[in-house]
Amino acid sequence: KTFGNFDRRFRRGVVKAIEDWVDAFCKSGGRGCPSVLLYSDGFGVGKTHLAVATANRVLDDWQVSPEYNACPVRFESGPGLVRRIRATYNVPPEQRESHETEEMVYRQLRSVKLLILDDLGKEKPSDHTREVYFYLIDERMKLGLPVFITSNLPLEAGDAAAPSLGPLIGEATVSRLIEMCQGRYYK
Repeated sequence: KTFGNFDRRFRRGVVKAIEDWVDAFCKSGGRGCPSVLLYSDGFGVGKTHLAVATANRVLDDWQVSPEYNACPVRFESGPGLVRRIRATYNVPPEQRESHETEEMVYRQLRSVKLLILDDLGKEKPSDHTREVYFYLIDERMKLGLPVFITSNLPLEAGDAAAPSLGPLIGEATVSRLIEMCQGRYYK
């Protein structure tokens, strides 16, 4: 998936904005870049394609001039992340040494140059889900590192009855994301 093979009949302005963002990210190494939220209440409009194209462009830039020791991008689905962290719990003692720990997951995700969270909002709302997202977003905010999010839910509800990310990830996390996105997101 690339920007070149994205069907530009859809969302031309969004594609240009994301390409400009990726160029700025590559020039700065990610520090200080705003986070990105791609939101659409429908399916099949290309949010994941644009997220993967973003990852590929960052990886292409990194391959040419690798200023990092580790891969600069991590791509996780929202539901997959929550399941991945849950899988670190209740590991039998005989498997603990070879099993991924919760801290290992967080260590990978909190300091990677670009964290892409795809399909945020498909998880089941719970205290655990809100805690996972608050910790991760808060840590990345403190480090000045962006998050690139795709979702079928907006950050904030347009009216009280409309679904939004708030109940899933928590209002404090939404507040941080709005600040990290500098108040902008792409629809």
